[in-house]
Amino acid sequence: MVSVYDKWDVNDIKLGISLDPSIGGFWLRVAKDGEISDYNLGTADAHYHWYKIEYDHGTVKVYIDGDLKKTVSMRLIQPSISLHANARARGDTVNAQFREVRVDAIFPDNNEVHFKDYFDDGTIDPKWNVKNPSWMNVTEQDGVLDMSGSAEHDMWGPSGIATFTLIQALEEQQPLSKILLLV
Repeated sequence: MVSVYDKWDVNDIKLGISLDPSIGGFWLRVAKDGEISDYNLGTADAHYHWYKIEYDHGTVKVYIDGDLKKTVSMRLIQPSISLHANARARGDTVNAQFREVRVDAIFPDNNEVHFKDYFDDGTIDPKWNVKNPSWMNVTEQDGVLDMSGSAEHDMWGPSGIATFTLIQALEEQQPLSKILLLV
């Protein structure tokens, strides 16, 4: 499918979505229990589209432009945590590399999550770093963490590929530090 997926350890619990006209559209890739599954969710085009990935209590729901496209049962390490990610991408873009957007820090006093932007090789993207940190609001109620705030990134990738991935932290002490958005 897309080369960035080849780096996944299928023993990790991950999900991702890709926009790539060369492979026929929107794809959801889920790696769980040592196996990878791919789902075609529709045709990509040159217009902006909104992705929303929502995880809550064992169910992953993927929305494109507000429409529910796929529901996947998925066990995460901390089932009480609700993860929400919104991203925007379109299918007619060309650029040099994938970008990786990592959670840099969380500030409990104002419920902000800060991100830093990296190239695929781990170096910081100097162009994107100018406007770092980007952020989104985080709220917590009854042990449920809601990241449905407005952290927006225009996602550009080679040959129109735009990808992001959510990774649930494996340690309770680091519930956010290992969440990655690959774009």
